[in-house]
Amino acid sequence: MKPEFRIWDDFIFYETPNFSAQNFDSSFKKNCLNNKVFGEYSSLFALKDELKNEIDNEGLITICQYRRFVFNQKLGHQSNTMPWARVLTFDEITSLNIKDEYLPLRGGDFLIGSRISLPSVLQHYADYHFLRDILKFTSILIDLEILTETKALNFLNQSFLIPSPSCGTFSIKSFITIFEEIELAAKGFWSHGYRPYDDPYQSRVMGFLLERLNSFLLLSYMSEASLSIDDSLGITTLVASKDAKNNDVQKGLVKNY
Repeated sequence: MKPEFRIWDDFIFYETPNFSAQNFDSSFKKNCLNNKVFGEYSSLFALKDELKNEIDNEGLITICQYRRFVFNQKLGHQSNTMPWARVLTFDEITSLNIKDEYLPLRGGDFLIGSRISLPSVLQHYADYHFLRDILKFTSILIDLEILTETKALNFLNQSFLIPSPSCGTFSIKSFITIFEEIELAAKGFWSHGYRPYDDPYQSRVMGFLLERLNSFLLLSYMSEASLSIDDSLGITTLVASKDAKNNDVQKGLVKNY
């Protein structure tokens, strides 16, 4: 959905191309993408393919999701329901003149979203979703050699998470590398472990799992490249819906992970 407000001058609204133009096998396309099992990840896979086919993969890419941004400074006010995020009203975002607030700090290549602490990814997932899914998903990650057994253990035991980790600014090469692995994981889980649920919330199981893998792969990539994660942390910022009243700004922005 195209934003109802101006972003920044060279912002390009990205729409997923026709499914026939994507390099997915027909079963994966028909059953996963057309049924919107992936949420935003279907568009991110398509974007990855377009970037991969470009001659020049140098430079940075900034990604936001309609009303979710990562900025390098505090804008708006602190969220009452999410202590790791800030909120802009619709009036504030429409009057904001965004210049370089979305660029990495200290001349780096990454500006990533706010980090939240967890007892562990495994425990946190089990608190809100079905334990079976993350265990099955992790097993598939090992079988596909996306993670070694040691890294799989680190994945499940990790004590922090970047919510909506696809939002932010990244080097294009890192984005392609990470999303190649996320797409492979998605295909593997769809073929060997995916179980649909009637409950509207739990039906987003694929997105919940890919989000956690996305966060882990992003942080691992930066760590292995000897990049400072603390120096790359931005501030996740949400924009309230257009019709939200001042006392209702927080409503509709709560996300149980």
